[in-house]
Amino acid sequence: MRSVFILVFAVALAGCGVPDQAQRRQAPQRGEPAPAAVDVFAAPNGEFEAVEPTVFGIIGAPTVWDALSPLGQSFEPEGADPALTVRIRVSGNDQIAEILRTDLADDAIDREHIRIEFRREPEGWYPTNAYLRHTCRRGDPEVWTRAPCP
Repeated sequence: MRSVFILVFAVALAGCGVPDQAQRRQAPQRGEPAPAAVDVFAAPNGEFEAVEPTVFGIIGAPTVWDALSPLGQSFEPEGADPALTVRIRVSGNDQIAEILRTDLADDAIDREHIRIEFRREPEGWYPTNAYLRHTCRRGDPEVWTRAPCP
């Protein structure tokens, strides 16, 4: 009976032109990754502005998680901050940290995507490259850019 009610309700909403949950852009619930984070993280480096890792205060550290701490907090692999999604990809002696920040205290920038590439050295992990892009609050919130926001 409940499933019939849900089906009827969903059809009624669709008929009214109300977007379903998958179509709306909403803030993630605590502990969930940001919307479309997997697609966001698949972007090629050419879609970013290349910057020096030191712009973010990133220097070598024993672990990549320790190296990321200047970005505003001490990162833990199981972090639950809904305004922050961190993913690290491992490729041999390299690691790539992907940081997606939302809820920024900026009236122009909506979301910020930072990519930092690390290389393993005997003393720890050292940043080799960093990249930055963002979405703007004005205009299409799904369009990532390197340009300044209006």
